[in-house]
Amino acid sequence: MKKTMKNRKLTVIALFVLGAWNYSYAQNSAIETVAMMMQQDTMVHEDNVRAVEQIEKAAENPKTSNLAKMWYYRGRLYLSIQMSKDEEMKKAIGDPLNLAYESLLNVEKGEKADRYTDDSRPLLLQTAYQLYNEAYAASQSGENKKAIENYMKIIKIIPYDENGDLMRQANISVETMYQYSYYLEMNSGNYAEANKYIKKLVDLNFMDPIMYAHMSQNYLNLKDTASALDALKQGKTLFETNMDLINSELDLYLKMGKTEELIAQSNLAIEQDPNNKIYYFVRGVSYDKLGEKEKAIEDYKKAVELDPYYYDGYYNLGAAYINQTEDIIKKMNDRNISFTQKEYDALAVKVDELYIKALPYFEKALEVAGDDYNEKIELAKTMKGLYQRLMANYPDYMGKYKEIKEKIKAWEESAVKE
Repeated sequence: MKKTMKNRKLTVIALFVLGAWNYSYAQNSAIETVAMMMQQDTMVHEDNVRAVEQIEKAAENPKTSNLAKMWYYRGRLYLSIQMSKDEEMKKAIGDPLNLAYESLLNVEKGEKADRYTDDSRPLLLQTAYQLYNEAYAASQSGENKKAIENYMKIIKIIPYDENGDLMRQANISVETMYQYSYYLEMNSGNYAEANKYIKKLVDLNFMDPIMYAHMSQNYLNLKDTASALDALKQGKTLFETNMDLINSELDLYLKMGKTEELIAQSNLAIEQDPNNKIYYFVRGVSYDKLGEKEKAIEDYKKAVELDPYYYDGYYNLGAAYINQTEDIIKKMNDRNISFTQKEYDALAVKVDELYIKALPYFEKALEVAGDDYNEKIELAKTMKGLYQRLMANYPDYMGKYKEIKEKIKAWEESAVKE
């Protein structure tokens, strides 16, 4: 009798073990079913329904929920659905792309990860491309928060891009994702959030002068003038000659009523380093802003004297003369003022004289300009307009007008080719 009871006990234990093995095998079988289905070239809606049902069974079971194999096939399945035309399935799932993203990131954390980690990486890159496309679509429809969420997900994928394919093929990098994010936050009026992303770029030593101007403007929008000025100073330590930062600083000093302070700083800097063209240039721009044109012109001339290849110096010299025509032209067009023909002609001559003074500096700026076709085309078009205005009374400018037209045409063709 005792022998029989013992045998019964062994039988119960055996059945229990067999049952547990069968249950675990069933869940592993669910993963294998999905794996086999994924071997098909195409999966129709019914296949997707069954595959999702099977993989979620495995995901819910404690014995298989943390297997790298489960995460791999789960991610692969949802990515496949995301990239398919099965709109009904996408709608039923809600967000297959996010499920793919979460699953594929979990592969290397799962059990027996060494067998699936390498295979999951190309899928992670595909997921990044899909997230990028979705982010772009979201930003275009005004869903900036969704776009930024996707950019942050992409940042987590980038470390898996060992060959730099994302950057090479789609300009996707940690830096560009933060850059796009701060643009979106700025456009949404979330200035504090925008500056958080800019500061991340600063920490990454991202070399883009305009972001310091943007950070400054964001602080101004937040009524923090001191931080706005600090942001510009921080940028100018790295990009001393950048015109966006110089102009932003000048504008800020003007708003603060401290242009004289900037001139005083420039004077001190010139005393310490009289051969630095930038100090003369900055002081010249300051005088320009105050309407002291002659002092501005004097400083610009000193700047190009120190550097005969200084594009900005020549350009501002030309602009200083052109800007003096604005009040004259406005006066000429004022219908409330009566002119005799002689008086009107005298004003027109003044305008022409200022154009004639400006052109040699624009010509020199064009001569020393770099390889940026767009910059050269923009300046050349300004010069073309001046030549056209002058050639009616000064025939010598006819040849220069024709010459600049040919240059613009050639540069525009070269710009298109690039």
